[in-house]
Amino acid sequence: MDTLSSLLALHPVDAALDLRCEFDAPWEADHVPQAAGVAPYHLILAGSAHVEVPGHAAVTLHAGDMLMLPRGHAHRLHVGDPRGANAPAQVGTVAGEVALIRNHGEGPHTDLLCGEFHFSAAAGHSLLDGLPDLVIVRNAQGGDWAGLQGLVALLRDETDAQRPGSATVVRHLASALFALSLRAWSAQSAQRPGLLALMADPRLGVAFGRMLADPAQAWSIDALADLAAMSRATFLRKFRAASGSSPADVLLGVRMAGAARALTGRRQSMGDVAEAAGYGSEAAFNRAFRRYWGVAPGEFRRRERAAG
Repeated sequence: MDTLSSLLALHPVDAALDLRCEFDAPWEADHVPQAAGVAPYHLILAGSAHVEVPGHAAVTLHAGDMLMLPRGHAHRLHVGDPRGANAPAQVGTVAGEVALIRNHGEGPHTDLLCGEFHFSAAAGHSLLDGLPDLVIVRNAQGGDWAGLQGLVALLRDETDAQRPGSATVVRHLASALFALSLRAWSAQSAQRPGLLALMADPRLGVAFGRMLADPAQAWSIDALADLAAMSRATFLRKFRAASGSSPADVLLGVRMAGAARALTGRRQSMGDVAEAAGYGSEAAFNRAFRRYWGVAPGEFRRRERAAG
């Protein structure tokens, strides 16, 4: 499994496609802040939209562009003078469960898809930390856009008309949307420190990939530096610059995310979970898990299962 696939498997994301919006200018759409772990996204199928997020410079999205807000910030999309805007209304559903929203205006037309990514508790500690408040994928900037463009075309197709099985198709396409958008954004953007920046470095990525593949291993700095073909001092300096953390802290995050995933998934004994996370005893694992998550693993398991 490649490093990005391993990272995404460790940090599961659920996706929902909620709205197909067909607006004629002038129009505006205000979005309230979301709870932690909920990231709204918008895909521009046709036309354009201006986006305002408090504390950030305004941006304009064009056909083929995508915006994601990993921290769920309040934001406003609009075109034209909102004082003359006609209020949009739901006129039906497409693909079984996606609300179709329209307004009536005489200005330029905008067609967009809107939804949310829902991140697990484990994802919030590390994967999201490496993303900015606004993740923007630009159609015109190329990079790894081709795969995302194809997926967007399929989403538009499935929400254009009612077809047998379209609700299931849309759910699966939305689930792939995060991975493809993340890959396209990574190819286009200068990343801030985090796991994605670590993964993007050709040599550091090798060491990080091995940590992901075998977190139970007692990885030493020397062993990781050898994998990266660097001296110990160079490896430590470059690793911290890329990730914003030490190798020990990154390894701990990988182990704790894997443990959290195991505790919410198929039933495993606490001893098996502890061993997979690299701990020789349940007591040592319990102490590390409690320090990291603020709750004992048994209580974590009960909470997650009750919530699910």
